[in-house]
Amino acid sequence: MNKPALKLEQYGHMYIGCIPVHMHPRHPEDQSPCIVMPCNHCHKDMWVSEKKREMLKEHPETYKMYCFVCLAEAAHDAGLTLDMCDINKRN
Repeated sequence: MNKPALKLEQYGHMYIGCIPVHMHPRHPEDQSPCIVMPCNHCHKDMWVSEKKREMLKEHPETYKMYCFVCLAEAAHDAGLTLDMCDINKRN
């Protein structure tokens, strides 16, 4: 059974992408301490950094978190180009 397509909302949400564990088995060296959590869409394990967890905790109504694979597929399906930002540069 195929999973239903992830639908991205163009307004009102910021999407946080996380590295899938199957694509990067070791803790990403360029990120704050990570834990492994399941993607909210495909349920595969992904690395979730301390900074990303903090962002989600601060604004759960605004931020949505998925693995990069699910986000890329959803953006492609919707014909969207994702703008990327570096959370290390956020205040």
